[in-house]
Amino acid sequence: MSPFLPQQDGGLDARDSPARDVAGEQRDSSEAERDSSDALDELVKGGLLTTEIHTGRAIAPTQVQLAVDNLVDRETLLDASVTFGQTLNFFAACIRAKLSLRWRSIESTVMSVARRKEKHANDRPLDTARARALTASFLKLRGLFPANYLCLFDSLALLHFLAMYRIYPTWVFAVSLEPWAAHCWVQHQHQTFNEEAEKALTYTPVMAI
Repeated sequence: MSPFLPQQDGGLDARDSPARDVAGEQRDSSEAERDSSDALDELVKGGLLTTEIHTGRAIAPTQVQLAVDNLVDRETLLDASVTFGQTLNFFAACIRAKLSLRWRSIESTVMSVARRKEKHANDRPLDTARARALTASFLKLRGLFPANYLCLFDSLALLHFLAMYRIYPTWVFAVSLEPWAAHCWVQHQHQTFNEEAEKALTYTPVMAI
């Protein structure tokens, strides 16, 4: 049975389809299946998703601008420079994301990100050029942190990293009905930060933080 959204808060099926790594190459299918199962379990336990048809509600699209461009292209990624401070912030963000996904519920984690963004929403307009440079640095460093390329972890770690520089993009959760799958990524307006825009377009956004 396909999971449903809970009645109270937005959620989704997290059987994540195979994602691409930062170099744009396809992950091994067996690894993708393990990651998808882990993500699904996390969202069910966190209350953002339910498998009970009688307690769930139908999935409905949310209002978010369609992502049609990649914030970081291959050339930008290859040319990205990384400072010592960025490296320290990268590891701090990854450790925070890993601990949060291990010890906190997904619902609590998502709400914490939402509160942080709401608190700082009007601080300053998002600087796209700065966000591009910082995201490229994060992606370049990503291979140094020993964690699977799972959309939940990568998106949360990137959000924590960018927040250290007072950049607060949108965390998008989306589903694909045929085949049934779920995914999440970071974006601002029409640009994706950590996913290929072409792939993001194959999903229907159901929650945007």
